[in-house]
Amino acid sequence: MVVAKRLFIQVLLLLSLLVIVAEVWGATTRRRKSTTKTLKKRIRKSTTITTVKPTTTSPKTESPNPFCRNYNRMKKKVLDTALSDDFIVGKRDSITELLDVRDRPFGTYNKKGFRLYFDSFDKVEYERAVEGCLYRKLQLLALDTPDEINDSYFGNQSLEYDTIHINDTEADMEFLWTSAVPCSKSDPLNKATNSCSSVTWCSNNVETQLNYSLNLGQLTRPYCMIYRRSTKQLAPMDCSFKALFLCEVI
Repeated sequence: MVVAKRLFIQVLLLLSLLVIVAEVWGATTRRRKSTTKTLKKRIRKSTTITTVKPTTTSPKTESPNPFCRNYNRMKKKVLDTALSDDFIVGKRDSITELLDVRDRPFGTYNKKGFRLYFDSFDKVEYERAVEGCLYRKLQLLALDTPDEINDSYFGNQSLEYDTIHINDTEADMEFLWTSAVPCSKSDPLNKATNSCSSVTWCSNNVETQLNYSLNLGQLTRPYCMIYRRSTKQLAPMDCSFKALFLCEVI
């Protein structure tokens, strides 16, 4: 009986000891886990504000002269919308031009030296003149040298042999549309006098200095330029005016 009690007490002590050991071990393990836990780094927010500068792009133009935008717009319109059948190619003469059913200003081809020109017989507005040349794969007249400006081929000598416009008034016969616009990069518009003494040829962007001034007066953009055969000078004109025109190979 005494032996049984002693065994029972020893079992209880052993169990108590195991419980104590288990609690101590658990506490030690929890402490170890808490100390090895990785701490989250605190990220410091930046106090500096980065400003992004807006980028502005200036529109591209095909010509250094802003007045040429009207000519370039017409040229782009033709090239973007025309079909291959719209363009006139091959050797042409007055009869071929007359029998052509396409709606193009009528005229004839002439050769002067090594240059090929198209002389219109129809008086048209400026835009029709530009289109009429482009459809023939030519460019509107550019008298970009003093020799050309003073050439009798473009001057009043042509009026003596002009039988097509025999019933027209001489004032209407002497005007020719050109690809020029008033002023140039080296000779900009004088806003005080609204004038300048140069032109820019939109078909080839060549500048020509004149020995006279172009007064734009009350005209507003777009500016169109005519060549007066009698005076052999260029003059600004309203673009809706109807005049003859010449095309050439540039």
